[in-house]
Formats: sequence, C-alpha cells, structure tokens
Amino acid sequence: MNNLWKKRLNLYLKRMIKYYRYVFNDHFVIALLFLLGGISYTYSNFIKSLNVDLSYPWAKPVVIIALLVMLQFGKVGTLIDEPDKVFLLPQEKGMREYLMKAQKRAWVSNSVIQIVVWIVLLPFIYYGVHLNLVESIILLLSQVALKVAQVNLFFIRAFEAKYQAGKYSLILNYVVPLIVYTLGLYASIYFALGITVGLILYLKSLPKNKIIQWNYLIDVEKLRLMRKYSFFNLFTDVPQVKKKAKRRKYLDWLIPKFKNVYGYLFIRAIIRNGEYSGLYVRLTVIEFIVLLFIPKFWLSLVIGMLFIYLIGFQMLPLYKYFDDNVFVHLYPLETNSKGKEFKSILLALLIINAFISAIAVYIAIQNLLLSGAFLALVLVESILFVYGYANLRLEKS
Repeated sequence: MNNLWKKRLNLYLKRMIKYYRYVFNDHFVIALLFLLGGISYTYSNFIKSLNVDLSYPWAKPVVIIALLVMLQFGKVGTLIDEPDKVFLLPQEKGMREYLMKAQKRAWVSNSVIQIVVWIVLLPFIYYGVHLNLVESIILLLSQVALKVAQVNLFFIRAFEAKYQAGKYSLILNYVVPLIVYTLGLYASIYFALGITVGLILYLKSLPKNKIIQWNYLIDVEKLRLMRKYSFFNLFTDVPQVKKKAKRRKYLDWLIPKFKNVYGYLFIRAIIRNGEYSGLYVRLTVIEFIVLLFIPKFWLSLVIGMLFIYLIGFQMLPLYKYFDDNVFVHLYPLETNSKGKEFKSILLALLIINAFISAIAVYIAIQNLLLSGAFLALVLVESILFVYGYANLRLEKS
C-alpha cells in the first residue's frame, strides 16, 4: 500500500504541475506580481497607520473573521478512485496504511497554509490586537490544531458513517473555532490552546469502525479534483471538465442588440457558458475590491491596465468557440463578420470593466480628475488591445 500511495501521488503531482504551467504563464505571473505588490503596499501603509499604544476595538473581530475564513482553506486528498471499491476491497485491511499516508500529507500541507496566513497577519496581530510574540505563536498553534482536528474528523468519517452528518462539519468548522478565537482574544490565549488540544484528544478517543466508507471517500475526492480542474479550465482545456450551457433568461434583453449571426452566437456563448461569464465577473470583482484599497493613482492605473489585458487575453479563446460547429460552416456567412463582431463584443466587455474599475478608483482616492484620467487611459488601452494586439492574434489564427 505504501508503493501504491507513492505511485498515485507522483502521478497526481505530475498532472498538477502540467496544468499549473498553463495557469502561471508569463502574462498571469506579471499580473499576479503587480497585484500582490499593490496589496502588499496598501497593507504596509495600513500597518504603519496603526499605533501600538492605541486600542482598536474592531481589530479582534477582524482577526477572528480572517482566521475563520482561512481555516476553511485546504482539503484532504486521498487519491482514491471509483474502481478502488471493487479492486482494493480485498486489501481493505492494508488500506489503513494508505490512508495514514494521506492523513500525514494533509497535516503538513494544511498546516503550511495556516502558517503562511499567520505570518501575513502577524504585523496586524501585534499592532492592532497587541499580542506579543509568545501569544501570537500560541494563537498559531491553536489555528494549526484546529486544522489538524478537521483533518482527523475527515478520516474518522472514512470509517464511521454517523459522523458524516453536516452538523459535525458545522460544529468543527465554525462553532468551535469561534469559541476558541473569542476566548483566546478576549479572555486568555491559553484557553484557545487548551481547547484545541482537548479537541484533538477527544477525536482520537472516538471509536472507529473497521469498515472503510468507500462511497464517501470517492465522492469527496471527486469533488476536490473537480474544483481544481474547474480552476485549471479557466486557462486551458481540461478533459475532465465537461462544458455545460446554462439558460439565463434574465439576460435575454442583451440578445436583440446583436443582429449579426456571429454577434448573436458570441454573446450567447458568454451569457450561457460559465467558463467565460464566470471568468469575466470574477476578475472584475477582484479588480474592484483591490482598487478600493489602493489610494495611489499610479498604482491603481498599473493594476487597472493589467486587468484590462488579463481579461482581454483570457477572452480570446472565445473566437474559436464555434469552429467545431458544422452549421457555422454550412450557413452562408460573411468571412469578415466573425472577427468584426468578436472585436466589438470584446471591446464592450473591456469598456464595462473600465467604468467599473474607475468607480473603485474614485472611491479610493476621492479625486474626480484623477479618476477621469484613469478611465481615459484604460479606455485607450482597451481600444489598442482590441484593434492592435487582439487583431494580430486573430489574423494569425
């Protein structure tokens, strides 16, 4: 079973590396670096504005919410597949060793995530909440212990069906952490550590069934992998993700404005296909939130331009969306109408994004003139992108 785990883990990591190469392409890495740089700069200025001698009543609730949200990140990967419940059933006794390998990996990977979050929050914990280094480390140990408890509950469920009820997830993921954070920050930080250690010991004492809940493990693993593949599918085609069209009747008012066949098809694809509409909405929302916290005009402009480029670049595959549709080739269509309609729709999407981001910039810097300059510059970039870069890409394709 040890060899089986190693073999599956190696195959899984190779597959993930393959897809991450598409995710972290040159364009995305550059945009990500500027985005992280902008967030870091804003966070640094925010920390500098805090005074260690002053009390901030809102600081502790912010830390509680941040820790609670980050506690939900990180899942357990068992790499168990559908045929296993048949072919590995005779080896069920040896599967405990296999699952122990998965559990240890989950402990390490999930703990690393919580440590990274703690490092990011550490300056705010010191200046805002006024915890010293020892108390901050105890808070970290409590956070890691809570995550370990979540992992342990998962493997208890792998053998005992009664613990698969949703109430146990609610208690361990939200109720207990809220109690731990509240007592730790408002009473004594040692309460937090004591409760989490006691929780782990309690979970360890629970009796385990010897029969593996194969269907539970398979369903959870399928869901975990599908979430990853859905993310990768934003950047490249993933065979495991089947594209689905979803009827959105409330957006039908957009359709009559596109009389051309290709215009009609492209807008339909955007509206009904969550791959494109979801990507556009998510990037726009992320950009809006980031710009809200950046008071510097030049930094906002750089981030705004990067998002215009990123959104435009990610929408380019839509141009070939209907190439495999035989009816597009049978129907007598003008050869130049496809590119013309695609560019007009792409420009409209970028213009909408530009206006939304300009609103965020105005809220952040409170300067109408600079906000107008921001809007003008990103609009110019949108036009140059569509009729310059995108036009060249479409001609080559």
